[in-house]
Amino acid sequence: MNIQFNILKKIIHSRFRKQINKSKLLSSILILTSSIFLSLSAHAIGPYASRNDTVTDLGTGLQWQKNPSLKPHNWQNGLAYCENLSLDSHSDWRLPNIRELKSLVDYSRYYPAIAADIPCQSSIYWSATSVASDTQTSAWSVFFGNGDDIWKVKSMSFNVRCVRAGLLGAVRK
Repeated sequence: MNIQFNILKKIIHSRFRKQINKSKLLSSILILTSSIFLSLSAHAIGPYASRNDTVTDLGTGLQWQKNPSLKPHNWQNGLAYCENLSLDSHSDWRLPNIRELKSLVDYSRYYPAIAADIPCQSSIYWSATSVASDTQTSAWSVFFGNGDDIWKVKSMSFNVRCVRAGLLGAVRK
């Protein structure tokens, strides 16, 4: 975390020295602080209850598609894929937001950085969260090789894992 704050400090100092306009400085700060917030606010919760087609996170109550789509999707098609999914007699699936997707990351594991209960490729998965500074063309994603959250251009194709609200009364962290 100190590294991220040092980077922020260097950005601020270099921007003021070069006298680049304030909107570029604010945009850089927004992106960096969003990245810091996302990396600090989410982590694997579990434990998990596995069924044939789904895995339920008993800590968050979220029910996850056990086996993600075999075909990569661009962001818009990923949203549609989840909205049209039907698993375990449920049709209320959706693309997870970035915090929900990050809740699957297990930083004690690598390649993939996710609990062994959840089949996963060490690749990038879309979230439904658009990037605040570029909502039209960019969205947040998670690289499950090491758990990093990164934003990508929405026209690119990546993996999709759908989610739904599962258990009522689950503890939210």
